[in-house]
Amino acid sequence: MLTSNSYSLLSDLRRWAGRGLAALLLALFLASSLPAQTSKRSSANFATLSTQAERASQENRLDEAVALYGKALALRPSWPEGWWALGTLDYDRNAYQEAATAFQRAVALQPKAGSPRVMLGLCQFELGQDDAALKNIHEGRRLGLNPDPQFQKVMLYHQGTLLLRKGRFESAGEVFSELAEQGVNSEEADLGLGMSVLRILPRDLPGTDTPGRQVVLRAGKAESLAAQKKFEDAGPALQCPACRISGLP
Repeated sequence: MLTSNSYSLLSDLRRWAGRGLAALLLALFLASSLPAQTSKRSSANFATLSTQAERASQENRLDEAVALYGKALALRPSWPEGWWALGTLDYDRNAYQEAATAFQRAVALQPKAGSPRVMLGLCQFELGQDDAALKNIHEGRRLGLNPDPQFQKVMLYHQGTLLLRKGRFESAGEVFSELAEQGVNSEEADLGLGMSVLRILPRDLPGTDTPGRQVVLRAGKAESLAAQKKFEDAGPALQCPACRISGLP
């Protein structure tokens, strides 16, 4: 039989048990709401950092922009545009290894986008990783590129140079001709086209201000004009190839 003291004890136990249950439910509620609150703060911080990073980049404060993009990407590592922006900033600062790392992340997040893969290849070009660079540039072109004309010209020049280094003269000539068709008129591009035509590896290119180098330059200029369908201008440069090859004016 339960005494009055027993009833009092059971009542106290139920009361304290109820308080404990209430405390437990409150703790569970707070725990469940914590991730949401943390997520909101994280999103707000990310938005602030990404905006600040873009502004710093536009104002040419490159070091600050790199640091801000790094912080934003730490909060949201699945942000492909952020990796692209960080990679281009590092590339502009000649920090090619860091840029390559950023573009590798962008490629992993957007495997069907061509431009990040091309930029990875350009970084690898600067790092002396010719095989990987040529592969990524070729694959990037296949996937499709940023339509920016300057971007495409830079890509073509580097692809042509890589093909020359491999001794793939015909393919290199096609790439440099495409560059000429886009209206590029520079000594570097003409030399690339000249080496393609005369089958000269870049390491064997004659030194500056030598007759042999002028031969290569004139041959490339003639091919460049022909690629642009300026045949009348190309004609004089194509005359007497034996004389030019021998180094005679």
